[in-house]
Amino acid sequence: MALGSYIPAILTLTGMAASMFGSGKAANHAEDAGKATQAANVFKARQYDQNAGQAVAASHIAAHEKERQAREVASRALAVAGAGGGGVSDKTVMKSIADIHGRGFYDAAVAIYQGAEQARHCHGRTGARRGHALGARSKASLHRGREAEA
Repeated sequence: MALGSYIPAILTLTGMAASMFGSGKAANHAEDAGKATQAANVFKARQYDQNAGQAVAASHIAAHEKERQAREVASRALAVAGAGGGGVSDKTVMKSIADIHGRGFYDAAVAIYQGAEQARHCHGRTGARRGHALGARSKASLHRGREAEA
C-alpha cells in the first residue's frame, strides 16, 4: 500500500485533534471570562454594601445636625422672648419652642429615613450583583461542560 492512501485518514485525524484542542481552549477562555465577570460583580456588590453603610452613617450625622439646629433656634427664641420683657414661661412662648423642637425631631427622622432608604436601594443592587456573579460562574461552567461533551 502506498503512503498516499493514508494521507486522507491522517488529515482527518489531525483535523479532529485540532478541533478538540480548539474546543478546549474556547472552554478555558469562557471559564476565565466567567471568573472575571464573577469577580467584577462581587467587587461591585461589596461597593454597594459599603455605599449602604455610608448612606446610613451620613443620615445619622445629618439627623444630629438637624437636632442641633433645632436646639439653637429654640434657645434663640427663648432668649428673644426673655429679652423682650415677656415671660419665658408664657404659654405661647412654650408652644413656639415646643414646635421648634418638634420640627427639629421631624427633620432628623426624615434624614434617618432617607439614609435607610438609600441603604435599602444599595442592598437591593448588592443582591442583584451577587446573583449576576453566580450566573456568570454557572454559565462558564455550563459552557465548559458542553465543550467537554463534544
